[in-house]
Parts: sequence; C-alpha cells; structure tokens
Amino acid sequence: MTKLSAPAYTFVSMPKSNVSCKKSGYVYHIGKGYRNDKGQPTSSQTIIGKYDTQTGMLIPNDNYFKIYGGKPQLRTVPIESIKNYGSYFLLKAITRESQLDTLLYRVFGEDAQSILMLAIYMALEGNVLSHCEDWMEETLTGSDVILASQECSRLLKVINEAKRNEFFRAWVHIRQQEEYLAYDITSISSYSKLNEEVEFGYNRDKEKLPQINLGMYFGETTKLPVYYRTYYGSIPDKSHLVAMMEGSDKVGIKNAHFVMDRGFFSKDNLLYLNQHTRGFIIGMPNRLVLSQEIIQAHGENVKSSRYDLGIGDVNGIALERSDYGFRCRVHLLYSDEKMADEKYRFKIDFKKWQASIAKGLIPREAEPFFHITKDKKDTVLSVEANHEVIDAYMRTMGYFLVMSTDFQKSTADILEIYRMKDVIEKSFDSLKNDLDMKRLRIHSAQAEEGKMFLAFLALILRTYVFNTIKPYILKKRLSLDRIFIEMRKIKVVVHPSGVMMHNPLTKKQKDILAYFNQSEESVTESLKHILKYQSVF
Repeated sequence: MTKLSAPAYTFVSMPKSNVSCKKSGYVYHIGKGYRNDKGQPTSSQTIIGKYDTQTGMLIPNDNYFKIYGGKPQLRTVPIESIKNYGSYFLLKAITRESQLDTLLYRVFGEDAQSILMLAIYMALEGNVLSHCEDWMEETLTGSDVILASQECSRLLKVINEAKRNEFFRAWVHIRQQEEYLAYDITSISSYSKLNEEVEFGYNRDKEKLPQINLGMYFGETTKLPVYYRTYYGSIPDKSHLVAMMEGSDKVGIKNAHFVMDRGFFSKDNLLYLNQHTRGFIIGMPNRLVLSQEIIQAHGENVKSSRYDLGIGDVNGIALERSDYGFRCRVHLLYSDEKMADEKYRFKIDFKKWQASIAKGLIPREAEPFFHITKDKKDTVLSVEANHEVIDAYMRTMGYFLVMSTDFQKSTADILEIYRMKDVIEKSFDSLKNDLDMKRLRIHSAQAEEGKMFLAFLALILRTYVFNTIKPYILKKRLSLDRIFIEMRKIKVVVHPSGVMMHNPLTKKQKDILAYFNQSEESVTESLKHILKYQSVF
C-alpha cells in the first residue's frame, strides 16, 4: 500500500488570549493589528489547530508550536478507518477539468464546496439527500464538513433563481458556441402542493400525478447539459419553446443553432426559430399534408442507390422549399430497416386493436384505421378495417423528413446531427432512473428548485464520465454504474495518527483512469494534497 502521513499531535490547552474559535471548530491566532490597502483596520490570523469539543482542548498543528513554542508530541491511536475514495476522486478530478468547481466558487462562495459535494453524492448514489451524511462518513473527501439533513435543507434554499442564472451565464460562456444545441422536454412527477408550477398535464411516465415540465439544452458536440428551465406541468411542449428561448437568451445563449424533434413542429415555432436562431434542424411529422406530398412525389426516387448516404442503410435527398415563407431544405430520408420495423410494430398494434374491438372497446389511436358505423344515439353498430387508409399509411413507412435552414451541410451531415439529439433521451433516462428524479418528494418550491439544480450538476458529471469512457464501456459491455463500482474499490486506510494508505490499483482501475488522463500516481498526489490541507487546519 502507498503510505502517506501528516502529524497528529497530542492535545494542548487552549490559549487564553489572542485566539478566535470559528463555528467550524478551527482556532485562529490573532496577530498584530494593521490597516489594509483600503485603510480598514484588520489583523493577521493564523490557524493553529482545531477545538476538541469532548475535552475542551486544542488539537494543535505546526503553526501552534511556531507561535507558542514547546515540543510537539505525536498521538498514537491504534484505531483505523477504511474509506471509499476512487469514485469520489474521479468525479472530483472531472469538476476541475470541466471548470465546474471554479464556476461554483465564483457564484456560491463558501457554500460551493458543499454544493459540489452534494452533486457528486447524487451522481454516485441518487437523490435521497438524507443519506448523504452516511455516505460522507464512509468516503474520504478531505473535508470535515458533514452534510446532515438540516445543512442540506439550508443549501437547497441558498440555490435561488438569481444564483442559478449567474451560474448558467458562466457555464454557457465556457461551452462551445458554434455547436448545435439540442432541445427537448420531459415531465417529472411531484407530490408538492406548494410549488405553483406543479400541475396535471401530459405525463410521459404515464403516472397519475401532477408534474413539472423540464426543458433542457444539450451541446451536440460536447454532449453535455448546457441549460435547463422548469415550467408549468400543464403547458404543451410546442407552446413553451418561445418562453424557453427567451429565458436562454438571458443567460447568454444567443444566435445559436438548434436541433429538435418533430414534437416541436408547428408553423409558429418555425417562424420564431427562423427569426431568432442562426439556423435550425427539426423533424417533420409524416402525417403532415406537406410530408405526404413530398413522400408521394419523391418517395420512389430516394430509394435509388445513387442517394445512399453511407450511414447504415439510409438514403436521402435534399429538396429546397419555401412553404412557410422562408427558404429551407427538406431532407427526405428512407431506410429499409426502419420500414420493416414500423411494419412489424403496426401489425402487432393492429392485432391488439382487433382484440379490443371484439370486446366492445375501440382504442382512440385505432379509430383512423377503421370504418366505424354508429346510430343516432352514438351506439356503435359495426367496425370494419379501412384498408384504403391502412395501405396509404403503410406506404409512408420507412420514410422520415427533417427540415433545416443550414444550407452549408449535406443531407448526411444533417442526419448525423439530428441523430445525435438521442443524447437527450439517454440523459433524461439517467436523470429519472440513475439519479432517482422520476418523482420529486420535496414539498417546498424553493427547495425543489435547489434539488433540480443539484441534479443538473450531477447529470453533467455522469454525462462527462460516459462521454469520455464510452469506447471502454462498449468494448467491455459495462454499464456506467459498473465503472463507478470498480472505482469505489479504491480504498484508503486512514489512521488517526495521520497516516494514509491506498491499496494498489488493479489493471482495470488503471485502464479506467487512463481515459481521464489520471494514474495511480495521481491518486497518491491527491492524498498528499489532502494531508497538506489537513496539516494546515
């Protein structure tokens, strides 16, 4: 094991004068007074140790003996503890690499360390903050702060709207401005009765609970969360796009490129996007009259081998249009694989509908595909398959359309960018399942917003890890949580005498760290930093 140590001296009596004991327990020697550059009276303060509440004595450090003299004597205590370290070490390194730690300190000051600790805890353990205190007892963090429930509640209130927006402005500033921003929405159920945004609406998880809606931007290149905003649970997706973009403008997202799925397709949204963005890519629903016309006119032509995009089995062509009052390209795409999959799924659904109809129940989604005869009292007399509609629907299978105002990129480029928005779906899945944010159990509206911000930070960390180590995950067929479990096996033995020892790293752990430009030596150096920090305090 690699052994590191810092002195742990025998207790001494508390000095009777010229000392100040802070709430944290750290004791400062108050030096000679003087005036600073602004002419304000002040004095030098030097940390000389920590107050021990059980004995009423001082646990001294080197500074104490430099000021008061005397010969230090080491404490020898036979008890030792074993702390988890590897997964915390990895995420802590990522906060520095991504500049998250710097931004949080700039915005939240002395609370930044605790906020970052909660975000790391959520990234590793989920959103039940009441368990954070236990996690900190088991994990070597280098901090003496223990985030008990009361302190967690206080921090959630510190994360107010002004602070969140200040962070977003700084975070947006360091993100790549030339990349496309993917936008999507999810719903999060809540038990809160105090948050006015919690309302009943279209619940994507099919839960009979009120909800808030969460809109989020992701960078298409960095694949990292950039900005989010919550809003009333009853507002449809299409209606919120303008409000979302106006809010994002306030945090510095201006004249960006956007990509979004067909759920946001409406004439009003298209006109707004055309006027307020540098360019956009958006999926088009196949059911649109315009989509049907394009498929009917060019559907057979796009199947030609000359239009093979070289991306899977997808063919595609670009058609210049101005149907909505501005120039754009509609990219008509076709895939045999998509056609076969859609046909298979439709036949399964059709058999389910027939079974329901035989029982006297007509599913709403089935109605367009059947002739339904009713009497004057609205009683169903007969139900027969509408083969003309079914055949017309099946002729559109395998096709999908994407509208774009970017004339510089090819159809293949547009398809690649549009497909990359899938990162949002994976991230929303991680948010709800891995971070346990499917339901919010906090009843205070302010605390609920604070917790959502912590989840956003945790999502950045998890996404960063996944993006970096994705080749290894695919090669070894591992999950992201398995990566964290493997890193968690890096333990540190902590002796009260100040000695620290970490176990030798396995090849798998070294391989994982290498993806993040870290090594076993990095782990050792980080422990030296903790010891240096603790020796001062």
